[in-house]
Amino acid sequence: MTTFHVQDSVAETGGDNLGRHVAAIENTNSNAGTGSIPDVLGLELTNVSDPGQFHSYISFMDSSGTIGNIQGDGNGGVEFVGSLADFAECFPKADPDREFEDGTVVGLDGGEVVALDADSDPDTVLVVSTAPLVTGNRPIDEDERDAYVKLSLVGQVPVRVSASVGHGDVLVASPDGDGTAVARADCDEAGRPVVGMALGEADAGETVLALIGGPGIDTTPASGAASGTAGREPADGDASTGARTAGIDGRDRVDELEAELAEREERIADLEAENERLREQNADLEERLAAVEDHLGLDSGASQGVADD
Repeated sequence: MTTFHVQDSVAETGGDNLGRHVAAIENTNSNAGTGSIPDVLGLELTNVSDPGQFHSYISFMDSSGTIGNIQGDGNGGVEFVGSLADFAECFPKADPDREFEDGTVVGLDGGEVVALDADSDPDTVLVVSTAPLVTGNRPIDEDERDAYVKLSLVGQVPVRVSASVGHGDVLVASPDGDGTAVARADCDEAGRPVVGMALGEADAGETVLALIGGPGIDTTPASGAASGTAGREPADGDASTGARTAGIDGRDRVDELEAELAEREERIADLEAENERLREQNADLEERLAAVEDHLGLDSGASQGVADD
């Protein structure tokens, strides 16, 4: 049973302030030359030494139940948990009035979000986040927020695709510049900037859950492409150019290995044929040698007979 329950109906418009909340705790200590450090709220589980996931310090709820917690992690710390998936930051739009659909692949150019088209050459590409668990760099002023868009930096995020993709496919920005992604293995244009890796399957016009910014994603351009981090042409003398290898996804790698195996099998067949030719040549030489030895034996016997006479 809850010991302390505060309930009221409060609603205000305007900026972030205490008056918009049912309850507020305010520390009025100014810390002006006293050397003390003012804190606001402390939460303690007095008889628990290592709180786990069932020890919640703060629970976030809506009408359906709990939607998130700040809780123990069972390893001497705390964790923030919720049902959402990715980590995003707000970036300013180059055109403040431009609207971007969730899951859209966009460009980041000079720190501003730009829509992609067939001729785009942004610094990098990112995806408009659908429902991030954490959002950074949000403007404090509510009036400025419409001029920003949330872009996923790492995590699982839905991505719009314009062709069928399968799980494990490396996704690149569509060469059509329509804000969608396609599987790199099916992209005819080399060097397209990498978006992420598909975690499921989807058909054209759908969204696929993709891993963004995670480890193990091959972000190098496709074979024959320039080696910039976003598929752009590197500057002359770029020392990293020679160190980068052509990026290929799993299906390309299988094709490459199969071709290499076929080449080796052909080479083995050639070697076996050469070995058979050498065997025949050796047999012929042995036959000729035997004939020579027989002939020399007859000559030797004949010479011996003459000497006896």
